[in-house]
Amino acid sequence: GGYSQAVLNLELEFPIFPTVGVRGVVFADAGNAFAQGTFHDPNVSLSLYKSAGFGFRWISPIGPLRFEWGFPLNPRYDANGVRLDRPVDFQFTIGNFF
Repeated sequence: GGYSQAVLNLELEFPIFPTVGVRGVVFADAGNAFAQGTFHDPNVSLSLYKSAGFGFRWISPIGPLRFEWGFPLNPRYDANGVRLDRPVDFQFTIGNFF
């Protein structure tokens, strides 16, 4: 949670199988949530957590489908050194893209 947030997203979408509506995507994301009156996080460079990934998008007969894999570039750890973020995050979405 947080009072304010910063979110940046950059993606490149390209055709793979144009005749059936399958497209590829590569992306880079950055962001963080901040407490009220604060816009700095000393735990991460530039105060933004970053990730990159790739995926496939298909405009199927039942609607848009999205399959994407993201990789945290600066994973978070708890006080005991246990990793909080998974090495790979898979997302599956049905419906319109925003």
